[in-house]
Amino acid sequence: MTLIDPVAARRAALLRAQATRVRRVANELGASPALELHRRSLTDVWQGPVAQRCLDDLVLVRRRLESASDSLRALAVRLDRLAEQAESQVLGTR
Repeated sequence: MTLIDPVAARRAALLRAQATRVRRVANELGASPALELHRRSLTDVWQGPVAQRCLDDLVLVRRRLESASDSLRALAVRLDRLAEQAESQVLGTR
């Protein structure tokens, strides 16, 4: 007799939904207009040490956003793998 484990099925569904939400946030970060701000802070617009610090900060923000986006995508992959593991437990035999 084959039994369906409702707890494992629910866990798999929750993990898939969470992976989808995390992936959506990663994509939003990856498409953020903030990623292009450093291009608007060029020397023909603004010059001097304050301008350079601003540019440096904007480049740092870009790197952090890209890193956060990459980390979230990796998390979504791990959540999908956990969901696959839970799905493999959905059908049990007795």
